[in-house]
Amino acid sequence: MVLNFRDVKRAVKERVVQRVDHHDLDEVVGGLTTAENLCYWIASQLLPEFGAALHRNRVVGDAQRLRCAGAAELAALLQEAAAYSVA
Repeated sequence: MVLNFRDVKRAVKERVVQRVDHHDLDEVVGGLTTAENLCYWIASQLLPEFGAALHRNRVVGDAQRLRCAGAAELAALLQEAAAYSVA
């Protein structure tokens, strides 16, 4: 799938950056903001916009602290989000 980078940039700015920039991450994410939790939170914010087009999400602190959600994990999050929206 091909996406316009302008659309990706807009979605990331609106759904992620504006919500976390100059805010308490624990309050925004709703819990302990480990790299893993932050990775999943970012994915949960972008999945409604991009769905299956979002195939990987990576949060990097440095070489020793990397968390990446791959396609299978993102697909599970997408299914979970769909289940919540139906109920």
